[in-house]
Amino acid sequence: VHGGRTVEEAAKIFMNVLEGKGTSAQNDAVIINSAMAIHCVQPALTLTDCISKAKASLESKKALVAYKMLIKNI
Repeated sequence: VHGGRTVEEAAKIFMNVLEGKGTSAQNDAVIINSAMAIHCVQPALTLTDCISKAKASLESKKALVAYKMLIKNI
């Protein structure tokens, strides 16, 4: 997956996705990657359930809040 020609462009795309301004393809890439991460932590969940959790987190802006908390605590 390619996202931007520079680190700055990639960061802008990432923030756009978290803020609900990403394209469908960008959102899908983030959702499937997030779903796989969720599945690693909660292997008892089906991949479908993990995708649902990832999508809900992105759409509700919980992912954005978590990212901001992470950055604040670094």
